[in-house]
Amino acid sequence: MAPMHRATSVLGWPGLALLGALAGAAACADEAVIVVDVTWSAELGATFGRDDQLRIYTGYPTSSGDFVRSDEAFYEESITKFAGRARYQLTPDGAIDQVGDLQIVATVAGPGGPRAFGAAPGMVRFAAGEVRTVPIALAGRGFDVNGAGARCLAWDVASDGRDGTAIGDPDNLDCDSFLDGQDCAPFVASDPGDPEICDGVDQACDGATLIALPCVTPGPGVLGARACDERGAQGWLGCVADPLMSSLLPGPEVMQRLRALDAPGATCLHAPDPLACAGGASATDDGFCRSDAALGRCDDFASVRAAVGPMVQLCKLRVVGGTQHGEWEVGFVESTDPAAVSRAVATSCDALVRIRARAPKLVPRTVLLEVGLGDVTRYRFVRLEPGDGGACDGPTCEGVLEP
Repeated sequence: MAPMHRATSVLGWPGLALLGALAGAAACADEAVIVVDVTWSAELGATFGRDDQLRIYTGYPTSSGDFVRSDEAFYEESITKFAGRARYQLTPDGAIDQVGDLQIVATVAGPGGPRAFGAAPGMVRFAAGEVRTVPIALAGRGFDVNGAGARCLAWDVASDGRDGTAIGDPDNLDCDSFLDGQDCAPFVASDPGDPEICDGVDQACDGATLIALPCVTPGPGVLGARACDERGAQGWLGCVADPLMSSLLPGPEVMQRLRALDAPGATCLHAPDPLACAGGASATDDGFCRSDAALGRCDDFASVRAAVGPMVQLCKLRVVGGTQHGEWEVGFVESTDPAAVSRAVATSCDALVRIRARAPKLVPRTVLLEVGLGDVTRYRFVRLEPGDGGACDGPTCEGVLEP
């Protein structure tokens, strides 16, 4: 396959006039150009963070219906360089009949996870003397980036990781340590010997999917039997509507985010962190707790009183859906009895938040708190993140309890 040259132009940047004229007029007889025109709405753009990257993937089709990535046509740039539109130009380096069909996909992603995705309406190829424009409109939907440098991309992935569409290596679509023929989940990156996580995928490819993991463990009461963030929108909305919840319902922003999990075509239902996947910009505003909790070795404790300050006299806190969330347990204990069983509800500002590992490997996970401080009550999404310096001397939490 012949390699390609690439060039980019952004609205307002030098070169736009040249590229714009080129995209709207016939090319020279010996010239072949593909212009990728990526656009997004102002509403979607408002969800992008300063650390998010626009990435454009180009792949050659294979007999399996997936695509082998073209490294020479891969592009990455900070999304802050763009204002609602980016244009990307490809030209062939060699005979155009050696290039063949191309699938082109654009994404926006960063430390906060996937933000936006768009694929060309169909495959395209170079044509002598023509400029072919490929429109891609970004939308907020799920996808996975895998491998060093996010060089592999997968979308429309099945819950068990066995089916989907990908642009990846010729024999390793998810850029992990298993070749496709040996990979029980060829669209989800994993490595031999990986501890399982609560995502419904056999990470270790040993046929023992989640058997040893306490991912969905019935507990006392209605809420304790639920695993909200493992069952998608219906689990979360069911937890919020549960009669054991208080009479206060989440506001429209929270409800909109929960319903986004159940939107037609959404892939967040089976994401490792569904709420963050469906949250867009909301996820960047969430509180977080980074913890060194480790299975059988270390629990993390944080003082509620230290977080709310001495002026607050009344605390009423609830972990929506109970204490068990995937690989994590998060709940409250009395400061005078930290060895007690964690509870989903705290009615004292002198309580401790306990974060405990329920699996050998922890991955980021979101919980929803009902926070009542004094006479102010609100809902708060809180991100649980592994790793806090290795000291196991209490989690680092920010933005968790502010009303």
